[in-house]
Amino acid sequence: MDNFNENSIEKTFPITNVCRCCLAEGCYKDISTEYFISGKKEVYEEILKDVFNLEISYQKYGGPSRYSRLICENCIGKLRDAKEFKYKVVASEKSFIKFLDDMQINVKEEVAENNEEVDKIAEECAEVLSQYQKNFKNWFQNCNTP
Repeated sequence: MDNFNENSIEKTFPITNVCRCCLAEGCYKDISTEYFISGKKEVYEEILKDVFNLEISYQKYGGPSRYSRLICENCIGKLRDAKEFKYKVVASEKSFIKFLDDMQINVKEEVAENNEEVDKIAEECAEVLSQYQKNFKNWFQNCNTP
């Protein structure tokens, strides 16, 4: 945006009272102000950074007081939902990885406890394979004998 022309943008929409997320006009909350909702601090600019790794640009174009730093209620609701969803996915992934790690430990313990049984099965498989190889060799020789 090196060719930024504030006059052309101002003709498209008012740049001081629009939502920075959806560009809807109205009277909204400041995106960088701390709000307390149900006892929890919310700074919408920080949530955008945390959830989407997005930063609201304004320094390049005259600072925070010159252009809109607002967010509408609709976008605030969507932002809260996105934050909640992200944390749910992160928590689910941690639980799933822990489950897999625990399962792997249990499998290793079972194998260690049943070494004699595993060795016996391995011997039986080796015997079956050996017998199969002998039978195949005999069959192959019989096929090639005139």
